[in-house]
Amino acid sequence: MLIGLSLSGCINDILWGNVKEKDVDYIIVSCVFKNEQDLEEIINSNLDNGIWKQEFLPEIKALIKRLTLKQPRLIKPDHYPLIIKEYWVNSEEDIIWNDEFWTQEKFKI
Repeated sequence: MLIGLSLSGCINDILWGNVKEKDVDYIIVSCVFKNEQDLEEIINSNLDNGIWKQEFLPEIKALIKRLTLKQPRLIKPDHYPLIIKEYWVNSEEDIIWNDEFWTQEKFKI
């Protein structure tokens, strides 16, 4: 099973057939939405910025409803995954978290 690290990137990968929906365990999103209106704003922003295409809007919304989305920033605002090479990892042990990365000894001033 795969864990996604970017809502927009992972949705695109599924839409374009690079990743099968059935292989996705969940997606950890770095955006924050507390309700349907917040989610609509994120969707519209991705459409406005050309990240998602308007003609795929029904499929995008359906995927978002079917997939499990985790929002760690609702609990801790600076806790989200860094995307180093890919939008996908095989386990949580493979995730590099923003707040943990920058507190490592080599980055302390």
